Amino acid sequence: MQRDRPRQVIVLTRDEELQKRVAAALGTAPGYHLLQRVSNIEAIYSLGVQGALDLILLDYRLHPEDPLVPVKDLHQRLAEVPLTVLADPQEADYIRRALLAGAKAFLPLQFAPESLTQTIDDLTLGGMRGPGGRAPGRLLTVFSLKGGVGRTLVASNLAVAMREESKAPVVLVDGQAAYGDVEIALNLKPQHTVAELVAQVETLEPEVLDHALVRHASGLRVLASPGGTAAADRVQPRHLSAILRVLRGYYPWVVVDGGYWMDPRTEPVLEASDVILLLTTPEMTALRATRVFLQMAREQHYPDDKVRLVINRYDMTAGIPEKQVRRLLGLEPFALLADDPALVAYSLNRGVPLVQSHGRKPLARVLRQMAHELVAEATPRAASARGGLLGLGRSG
Repeated sequence: MQRDRPRQVIVLTRDEELQKRVAAALGTAPGYHLLQRVSNIEAIYSLGVQGALDLILLDYRLHPEDPLVPVKDLHQRLAEVPLTVLADPQEADYIRRALLAGAKAFLPLQFAPESLTQTIDDLTLGGMRGPGGRAPGRLLTVFSLKGGVGRTLVASNLAVAMREESKAPVVLVDGQAAYGDVEIALNLKPQHTVAELVAQVETLEPEVLDHALVRHASGLRVLASPGGTAAADRVQPRHLSAILRVLRGYYPWVVVDGGYWMDPRTEPVLEASDVILLLTTPEMTALRATRVFLQMAREQHYPDDKVRLVINRYDMTAGIPEKQVRRLLGLEPFALLADDPALVAYSLNRGVPLVQSHGRKPLARVLRQMAHELVAEATPRAASARGGLLGLGRSG
């Protein structure tokens, strides 16, 4: 695709109102050009061959006798042009089969404007590109040794901030065995979970995996945890490892809201992670468990910069002083996050990331600093100049 011109999008539909909604969504965003609506493949074939198309939007009602016919035809004749199907979310079987037949993404007919532009960005600026063209994406796990220390809040806000910072696709995986909190933190209603991928894990197609991800308004994609213990029991360590391996093959960043230490699914995730953000609070129970984990990491010969200490609520009332925490753990903190219970409650209760709703607050600023540092160090120049853990400063 030429980067010095707008991205050329065309809608294959007979529905004039659908064309108008697409035009309205793209009209307010720079960098897109919507071509005239067409209702047959022949009309766009020459455009695709000439390289004048960057993305095709296909109305699934175009061929009511067999909605898969145009999907297969387009994939066969214009495989190099990403195809997104517009369909009723109730048509789950069609959506699954369309993705298997060659479609790269799905959007509901009543799409949100931001979801349309984000899908175009992901598919035309390097979304699901395949493992052949680049090194695997980086796997970052936010992990804690006990609950209630803010792991999901940090993971979800950090993933959103990294998506905005990197301008590249980011996937957030809820690593909880069951009843994860990511969907609450981001106000999502996922239709699919990691448990549904187990049966296909040995031959997992990237398009099917992509369909299992729920889109957040920020552009972040989320793989939800199982909705109950029965479903969670089906997800074995090898399943989760295989899913993460496929995700890393197609996405530059995979962020995991880590599960509990005693869960057998957690250890292989930590082993595979490029970076572990070890989250703790200045309380003796949390610090004692954190110290045990750090000792284990040394025994396992983890690289020096793999485990990054993040102290949440470092300034909490009656908490152990920061200097004493440093001495106790023998590790300089990567980041210090202030205690702001009112802001955290506001964010979680509304399902709105605080890096978006309160970006100027000290807590949000440090989370954004963390995202900036993590994204920047992924480049060879930044990585070579980094030289160890960085204390990103106080958020208070």
